[in-house]
Formats: sequence, C-alpha cells, structure tokens
Amino acid sequence: MTSQADKNILVTYGDIKLDVDGALITLKDENGNSVEPFICNGAVYVPINAVGEALGKEVYWDNDTSSIYIDGRSSKPPIAAPLYNKPYLKVENAEWFSTGGNDGSNFIKLHPRNVSFKNVIRGQQWQNSVTYLLNAAALRFKANIAQASNWGAVETEYKIYGDDELLYNSPCMRNNAAPISIDINVEEVMQLRIELSITSIGQYDGINFYEYRGAGYRGIENAVVVTTNY
Repeated sequence: MTSQADKNILVTYGDIKLDVDGALITLKDENGNSVEPFICNGAVYVPINAVGEALGKEVYWDNDTSSIYIDGRSSKPPIAAPLYNKPYLKVENAEWFSTGGNDGSNFIKLHPRNVSFKNVIRGQQWQNSVTYLLNAAALRFKANIAQASNWGAVETEYKIYGDDELLYNSPCMRNNAAPISIDINVEEVMQLRIELSITSIGQYDGINFYEYRGAGYRGIENAVVVTTNY
C-alpha cells in the first residue's frame, strides 16, 4: 500500500460552477454539505462524489487499496462469490441435490431419479437442473463442469440458461473426459439455470441406478459468480 503524507497547497476559490447537459449541479459531499470547487496549479478540482451523482454513477472508495471506483451498475468492485452455498430457486427432475466445499474448492451435484435413469436405458434423454436467482446482480458465471460418470459409456451434456435463453451448450462428454472450464457472460440475468443431461449409456445397458450414482460423478466444481452485489 502506498504511504500517505500531508502537504500544504495553495488553492484559489472563484465561485466555480458545474453544469452537466444544461443543468446546474449543486455540489455536496457524502454528508450533504455544500462543497466549492477550487483551482490548484491551473487544474480545477471538483468532489468526485458530486461528479458521479451528476453523471448517474455511484462512487466507491476502497480504503484497503486506496482506489476509487466509478460504476453505473454498483458502488463496489466485483468479487468472485461461490455459488454452492447460495439459496436456489428450484431443483427439477433430480432425486436429490447436494453441494459442499469452501470458497476455494466447492461442488454442486444433481443426482438422477431411478425412473429417469431407466428412461435413458430405453434410449430416452434424462435431464435435471437447478435454478439460482441472480437478480441481475452478476457479471459472469465461471465453473468447471465434469462428466456425469467415469464408469461405462455414459454421455453427458451441460446447458446453461439465463432467463430461459441458452447461453452455453457443452460438447458431449464421454468416458474419462476431462473437466471443461466455462466463463459465461450473465449480465442482466435474473435466473441462472444449470441443466445436466445424460443422452446415452452406450453398450453398458446393464448398469443400474445405484451403480451409476456412486460411479465417480464430480458435478459442477468451483462454481462462482463474478458480482458486485449478490
């Protein structure tokens, strides 16, 4: 962090006014007190909070980094917030839903119903999903997505939806496929839906639900939303 030092300066006041798009702005500090601009060494100094307000933007001072943020969306710098421990809106077509971990390493898992898995054996597609409320407060969604099973010939596919609009469709992930890192723009998204599909079990049509359930499904790992207010 940069060291701080006091310095005496010579300033000139001259009833300086601020006009934005034809409107005269009354300059005030964060406590509502009137503030007058001044001139120092030929430059005009105006309170940054007043300028931000005049432009319809919020101003945030980060004391830890001695940084000023001017942002039309939020007054805070973006952070990566883990998704696993956030409240979700609904879970669909899953026997159960589990999450766990910590800020640095976490997982989200959608576990199939027995009847859904039997439908896959019959050549149908099985899907389940979890929906989170973002409320237009997130900028990006990042995660590592993994194959539904490392046993047999299960084919896995992920789809990410923002307010029912498809934002991402993974390639088909087959046996022993490496996890895929995703980074998706979710600005203005109210609801984020993570959908997992199993489209085939190939030659291993004798696998049963309980064997599948314990076959090494890694799920969605290290899922975070980059946000300023979530």
